[in-house]
Amino acid sequence: MQLYVQLMGNAKFMILLLIMPMVESSGILGETFNLPGEWSSYQPHKHDGEHYPEEPNLEEIYHYQAKPKQGFGVQLHYTKDGSFDDAYIIRNGDSFAIDKGYHPVNAAGGYQIYYLWFMAGEEGRTLKPYDDPDHKWVHSLN
Repeated sequence: MQLYVQLMGNAKFMILLLIMPMVESSGILGETFNLPGEWSSYQPHKHDGEHYPEEPNLEEIYHYQAKPKQGFGVQLHYTKDGSFDDAYIIRNGDSFAIDKGYHPVNAAGGYQIYYLWFMAGEEGRTLKPYDDPDHKWVHSLN
């Protein structure tokens, strides 16, 4: 297992990798813990292979839990070409499949959002997200 922690502005979250990319398996399994009112899967990023080889082609699925259970969050999902630009309310027990596009998550104030995620694809199991170029400047806030 490996733990990643990001504490930057309103993007405070922890990721715990349960199945490591270098372990012989068909994918990567991990957990993300969003603090109340904070963002995760942030900077907005994607991994749909559009910019291969810089970006792997990996599909992903999220399964959400809220604490307390009546809590909620927001899943954004968009592409640069505008083929979709959506926001979904996520609640305890919801799941979301991601085959392309940027996909940041926000936990509503007062509620923690946890999600178990699994990522897999033909190009291997590389954790190398492609950040939305419009938001790369946010890295300078560290």
